[in-house]
Amino acid sequence: MQPDTPILEMRNVVKDFTTGGGFAKTDIFRALNDISFSIHKGRALALVGESGCGKSTCARLITKIYEPTNGQILFRGKDITEIKGRQEVLNYRKSVQMIFQDPFGSLNPTHTIYHHLARPLLLHGMCENNKVKLRTRVEELLEMVELPSLTADKYPHELSGGQRQRVNMAKTLAVGADLVLADEPTSMLDVSIRIGVLDLMQRMKKEFNLGFLYITHDLATAHYIAEETAVMFKGQIVEWGDTTEVINNPQHPYTKLLISAVPDPDVRFADVIKGDLDYSDNAHHIRSISSAHSQQVKQVNHNHFVRQLAG
Repeated sequence: MQPDTPILEMRNVVKDFTTGGGFAKTDIFRALNDISFSIHKGRALALVGESGCGKSTCARLITKIYEPTNGQILFRGKDITEIKGRQEVLNYRKSVQMIFQDPFGSLNPTHTIYHHLARPLLLHGMCENNKVKLRTRVEELLEMVELPSLTADKYPHELSGGQRQRVNMAKTLAVGADLVLADEPTSMLDVSIRIGVLDLMQRMKKEFNLGFLYITHDLATAHYIAEETAVMFKGQIVEWGDTTEVINNPQHPYTKLLISAVPDPDVRFADVIKGDLDYSDNAHHIRSISSAHSQQVKQVNHNHFVRQLAG
């Protein structure tokens, strides 16, 4: 793989789901429409948008939970639909790891943290099945995510949400992942501890040369962790490019709407309402005109693109 080759690339991916059935009429729902983006090692792409826009569907396609209806998903240049054998699939899932939104539901409450880290080490052949070596490696992993070694003997319910999320990050390091799909990893954490988890993700990205797909509805955290941002709405990417460009010079009406919805701590909500009495009507209009699919793309800057409104 060439140095500038993406670790993962989605090319014109379409995903349709069939709804209804039985005695009801079946319909086709298009969850993703012509999605293209790439992720490089040591860099993060933020996929930003509201609930239901298709962000998590992208992650499920990448992890092979779903198959694309059309288009290609390439990992190290190979179409992942061609990854079929048991060992091939195991190797792929070792390389592509997921950090889930819910740190409370992503760890088995009946097992210790030691079990959660030792099991993937053994499953993927990353450590000898030797009690001393396993314990040493688990403690090393905990140290990497800034948790004390005694955490290994605790159960998930004895840890905070932030600590559990750090354990999930340690699991990705345990198997030597190349790509991490982080699906709203801080949205269920207290605001006071989010920054620590984000800092750890930044460090993992740089120290271990990991590629990150950071899925979020929060533009503030996207700006903090991702070099590039893609804004999604109704199954299509409407604007994408360098994060600072997209946030500081938004071009698509929906991107502008998202940014306007970020609270300003210096402005009271009552003043916001007074300043724009028609905000809800304007928001409805913007969502309406942004929902139609368009093939026309305008290049705003070197790495900043916007999808033109249909019609």
